[in-house]
Amino acid sequence: YVVEEGDRYKFGKVELESQLRDIKPKEFRPIIRFKEGDWYNAQLIENTVESLSETAGLLGYAFADVRPQFERSKEDLKMNVTFQIGEVPRVYVEKVSINGNTITRDNVIRREFRLAEGDAFNSIKVKRSKDRLLGLGFFQDKLDIEQKPGTTPDRIVLETNIQEKPTGELQLSAGFSSIERFIFSASVRQRNFRGRGQEIRLSGNISSFARSVEAGFTEPYLGGRNLALGLDVFRRDFRSFRFTGNNTRDTTYTQVSTGFQVRTGFSITEYWAASLRYGLSREEIGLDQAVFFTNGVCDPLRAGRFLCEQLGNRTISTLGFSLIYNSLNNLRLPSAGQRFTFSQDVSGIPIGIKFVTTRANYDFFTPLFGTGFVLNVGAEGGYAFGYGGQDVILTNRFFLGQPQFRGFNIRGVGPRVLRRPLDLAGGIVQDRRQALDDSLGGRAYYLARAEIRIPIGSAGSELGLRPSIFADVGALWSLKTPSLTCQDSPGRPAPRVPGQVAQCLPSDGASAGFVEEFLGNSPRPRVSVGIGVNWNSPFGPFRFDLAKALVKQPGDDPQLFQFNVGTAF
Repeated sequence: YVVEEGDRYKFGKVELESQLRDIKPKEFRPIIRFKEGDWYNAQLIENTVESLSETAGLLGYAFADVRPQFERSKEDLKMNVTFQIGEVPRVYVEKVSINGNTITRDNVIRREFRLAEGDAFNSIKVKRSKDRLLGLGFFQDKLDIEQKPGTTPDRIVLETNIQEKPTGELQLSAGFSSIERFIFSASVRQRNFRGRGQEIRLSGNISSFARSVEAGFTEPYLGGRNLALGLDVFRRDFRSFRFTGNNTRDTTYTQVSTGFQVRTGFSITEYWAASLRYGLSREEIGLDQAVFFTNGVCDPLRAGRFLCEQLGNRTISTLGFSLIYNSLNNLRLPSAGQRFTFSQDVSGIPIGIKFVTTRANYDFFTPLFGTGFVLNVGAEGGYAFGYGGQDVILTNRFFLGQPQFRGFNIRGVGPRVLRRPLDLAGGIVQDRRQALDDSLGGRAYYLARAEIRIPIGSAGSELGLRPSIFADVGALWSLKTPSLTCQDSPGRPAPRVPGQVAQCLPSDGASAGFVEEFLGNSPRPRVSVGIGVNWNSPFGPFRFDLAKALVKQPGDDPQLFQFNVGTAF
C-alpha cells in the first residue's frame, strides 16, 4: 500500500436544504456542529447525517433521506457541503412485535414502550423504550428495536428482538474489606418473579463489625397501574469502633435496629417519579459494661461523656418522600443522562424521637470525544435537625469517609473527639496512632465528585475491568459542642479553648492522664484525588482506590489505599 499525503482541506460553505415542510433550514441549522473555516472531518459529516435523521424521526419521519452533497474547490482547498433532506411520508406505528421472551410476560415488556400501535413514529421514544427495557436488567445488552416497513408506505413495524438472561441470584461470598475486615454474605434474589417483573429477596451479612438479616418484596405495577408497592423487614446489628493506637480497633457502642418499612412509588412524567414511605424501628444503643462501666454505671473516663449520654432504647417512626428525575441510558452502567433525587424524612410521627432529615443527590454522565471515555460529575448533601426540644442522636447523624469519600478513612471526616495520652512530663503525645478516635457524625454535609471512566478495549470489558480517575470534595459539620469528660471537673486545669479541649489528670497520680479535643466541626472543604478500578471478579465486586488527600482539616484521618472484595459498594 502506498499512501501519499495530499493537501489538507477546510470546510467551505455549509448549507441545509429540506423538502420536508416540518424541517425548516433556518431553524434546524444549529444541528450542524461545524462551520466554514473548520478543518474538514469525515466523521463530522457522518455525525451530522445521524443527528438530522434522528431529528426527522422525532417529527415522525422514520425513513428520512439525508444525503450530503460535496463540491471541492482545489484552488482555495475548501470543501463545500450541502445536506439535502428528501421528501418522505410521515410514518405511524402499525404494530409492536416482541420476540424472544420465554419467561417475561408480554405486558411487562409492552408497559416499558413509549409508543403504541397507531402513534406517530418518534425516534426519541424508540430510543427511550430501549433504555427502559435494558434498565429492567432482564435482557442481554444486545437488545434491538428494528424499524421495518409496514403494509403501506406510511406504516412501520417496530420489531423487538430480546435475549433473556437469568434474573434469579443465589450468592454466597466471603471476602476481606479494608472497612469491615472479614465479610461473609448470603442472599437469594429474584428480580423477575413469575415473569411479572416483581422482586423478592432475602439476604444476610456477617462481618467483623456488622450483622444483618433483611427480606423484601416489590410489585412494580400494582393492579396493572403505574404504582409500585414494596415491603421490607430487617434486623441490623452494628458495632461501631474506634482506633486505639497502631491502627488497631476497639468496639465502642453497639446499635441494634429492628423494624420494617412500607414504600410506594409512581411516575409523574416520563422522567420524573415520586415515592412515599413509612418505617417503624426500635433502636438499642449500648456499651460493653465490662469495658466501659464502673459499678454498673457508664464511666466517662473510659467511654467519654459524649457516648454515655447516647445510651438507651428509642423508637423511630418515620414518614418520608422522594422526588426523582432519571434520564440515564442504563441504570447499571450509565454513559449518558442525569439523575436527581430529593428526599425528606420526618421522624416522630406519631411516636418516637423527633428529627427531620433532608438529602439531595445529583449525577450527570456524558461520553467524552466519542472515544469511550465517560465523565461523571456528581454532588450530594444533607441536613438533619431535631424539633420539639430534641436533638439528632448519634446513630441518626451523617458520617463521611470511605468508601464514598475516597482518600479518607471510614468516618475519617468531620466532628470527632481525640483522646491523646499525656507523657510522664505532662506533655501531649502527638502521635495520632496513640490516640483514641471517636467519630461523632454531623448534622450537615456535602460531597462533590468528578470521575472519568477510562476505556481499556474489548478484552478489559470482557474481564469486567473499569479503571477511572477522580477528584472528591466534601465536608461534614454542624454538630453542637459535646460535653467533654473532664472540662468541668473540680481541681482540673481550665480548658485552653472552652468546650473544645479538656485535660483529665488521675487523682491517684499513678498514670499521666489524657487530653480530649473536639475537632473537625468545620464546613471548610476537604479535597482528594486518585485513581480507581472496578472489577467484577469471580469472588464478587472488587473496588480498589489509591487516593491522596490534598486538603485536610484538623482531626481528619486520611488514608491512601482502600479496597473492598465480596461486598457491594
